[in-house]
Amino acid sequence: MKAWINCDLRYNTTLPKTHPPVSKGQHFFRKSLPNDFLVQVPDQLGALPTRMQNLGAHLAHNKPLLTAGTLILSGPTLTGHPKTADEALPITGSVLIFRTGTEDEVRELLAVDPLAKAGVWDLEKVIITPYRCGLWRPY
Repeated sequence: MKAWINCDLRYNTTLPKTHPPVSKGQHFFRKSLPNDFLVQVPDQLGALPTRMQNLGAHLAHNKPLLTAGTLILSGPTLTGHPKTADEALPITGSVLIFRTGTEDEVRELLAVDPLAKAGVWDLEKVIITPYRCGLWRPY
């Protein structure tokens, strides 16, 4: 059961238990947890060729952030799912979850990403939403 509800802090064994006991069914999140941000960033129109040229640099840039726990997940947004395995992905942008202190830090991380530097991402239209995981299932 713990793997299914690892983000529910009543069952999370990796974080210190500094909170009072919780009654059954009560939902809460400790204020001492790191801040997570759900980021939605669209691509500029016609940026797919540039995106593909810079994909390797983007992945290499983000690997240390993922290892450090600053980047939780990342992937492209699509207009729809391909019908066959060999069909190209209809990419429209990116979704990322960052674990960092502030929204300003998220913006700084986005600005130095190779996709931003290459002009793929439309940073004027980025949506950064404070986020907290309630439930998750590891792969």
